[in-house]
Amino acid sequence: MARAKTGTVVTLEVLIKQNVIAPMRIGLLDRPVAVERAVALFVCLLIGLAAPSARAGDDVSAAQAIIRSQEQAFARDDAATAYSFASPTLHAAFPDAEVFLSMVRRGYAPVYRHKSFEFGEGRALDGRIAQTVRIIDAEGNPWDALYTLEQQSDGIWKITGCVLKAIGQAA
Repeated sequence: MARAKTGTVVTLEVLIKQNVIAPMRIGLLDRPVAVERAVALFVCLLIGLAAPSARAGDDVSAAQAIIRSQEQAFARDDAATAYSFASPTLHAAFPDAEVFLSMVRRGYAPVYRHKSFEFGEGRALDGRIAQTVRIIDAEGNPWDALYTLEQQSDGIWKITGCVLKAIGQAA
């Protein structure tokens, strides 16, 4: 038995060091293999929880690449390429590439010709993406654009729409 002078406190740690008592082991912690399995399970759970976030980031990056490619096609007046990034719904509304490009020239001049085109926040949810873009048009006026994209059955993202709002303009 460990002896202590009067007034001193003997802790479990002291008793273990003096081999008076053996350290207690509880359940899984008694077996190194079980500890390794528990750690591995914890790591897998963390990876699983992070995966949707990582995938959403990948989807937003893919959407930004689609929007950027369409923007560059507009800059080259490449109607066929710009049209190829449009969704089937837009194809139904605008039956060919030239009609589509004409609509963009008339109704989306800041998208068609601009000084700058910078991505803001993008969000992915359930096969859809909303991506904001800050545009400075050819005259130097700022615009906010909200692009929407939808993932097609083949996994490709297509642009479903774009809403423009001049900065400082009422909604």
